[in-house]
Amino acid sequence: MSGGSGSDADPEAAVLAMASVFLGAIVALVAVEWPVLVWSTVHGAPTVMDVPSAIGGGVRWLIVGPHHDPSAVPAWHAYRDVLPPPRTRETRGRRRGQ
Repeated sequence: MSGGSGSDADPEAAVLAMASVFLGAIVALVAVEWPVLVWSTVHGAPTVMDVPSAIGGGVRWLIVGPHHDPSAVPAWHAYRDVLPPPRTRETRGRRRGQ
């Protein structure tokens, strides 16, 4: 007869899962923070987003599609003046040499 709560979760698997979530959050934070910090610094107003807005806004922006205007994401409304402008079809064509 084995005693316990009925949950025999492997501690190593739990640590690996938590580490994966933590690493994913760090990658998401850096992927949003770095471009905003660089863009805003180049334009004279260095800005760092708060962590929940950066990660939550990044996830929401990816859900609607990265071709949409980033300043339209509700979590990023406070940062509209420091976000890069949305890419238009014309600017995408010029970058590819068309």
